[in-house]
Amino acid sequence: HCVLGGGLPSAKNTSTCLKADADMTVFVCWPISMNSTWIPLKKELVLDDWWRILFQNTSPDHPDDIIQRTANSLHFYYQGVWIDLLLGFQFHPDPARHRTCVLSILRVAHRVVQTKYREDEMTRLIKCLGSELTEDGVRWMRSKSQFVMDIARLAKFWSQTVLYNGCGNGKSFFVELVAVSLAMEEEEGVEENMMLGQISPKYCSAFERFLRTMLNMEKLRIIFLDVYCEKDILSSLLQQTPLLLNPVNPFQNVFECIDLCSQSHLEETPFRVRRSC
Repeated sequence: HCVLGGGLPSAKNTSTCLKADADMTVFVCWPISMNSTWIPLKKELVLDDWWRILFQNTSPDHPDDIIQRTANSLHFYYQGVWIDLLLGFQFHPDPARHRTCVLSILRVAHRVVQTKYREDEMTRLIKCLGSELTEDGVRWMRSKSQFVMDIARLAKFWSQTVLYNGCGNGKSFFVELVAVSLAMEEEEGVEENMMLGQISPKYCSAFERFLRTMLNMEKLRIIFLDVYCEKDILSSLLQQTPLLLNPVNPFQNVFECIDLCSQSHLEETPFRVRRSC
């Protein structure tokens, strides 16, 4: 089956008018009898087939356009729309059991990766499990209030204009999660201060929280405990700084998912924030 992810209104609803791409995860059934160590190779073979089908049956918008590729996905323009086509393996038709399977594989991989002779193999496996929890991520974001989604959208608009107006893998998701965390803090603060007459969260206050946090990004420490418990998080991850844990994947520090291009622009954040204020 196919899951529409990203920030489009029918998915997480956090896209801005400046950048709204089609982010789709297509799930392929994983044979229950097959060893999970084959996941990277099988993904490579499936993506080979998809790349060949796209190359042979679609015309690029421009002669210089190419189909970009990662361990989990293909990225390309089609009729003016930037498309992220992700591959995910479905381990069980029941969403809860599928999630349990994915987390079990990740838990074992993170333990075995500490074995020197299997480090490269397990690192590759971990990277290849980046899209299997897409549906959980969309469900998690859709559970938030309209206020939280608005602040996420506002932060992404800022990141696409003041911070950096180009593309970079991981930057949008990173900014979105920081904004969501701080918007949730603002909502919780309102609940605590209702006796003072404040009956709704303030957009300016939440955005100021976001900018102050981005100003001190090297000290960032955000852990979402909506979907999993703190005991599910690896002790080695809890010791990392900065730390921004994926809200549906307790094994992933989102700082590790930002590409070098995005990292260089995020390093300029303090200067950009001061210019915004």
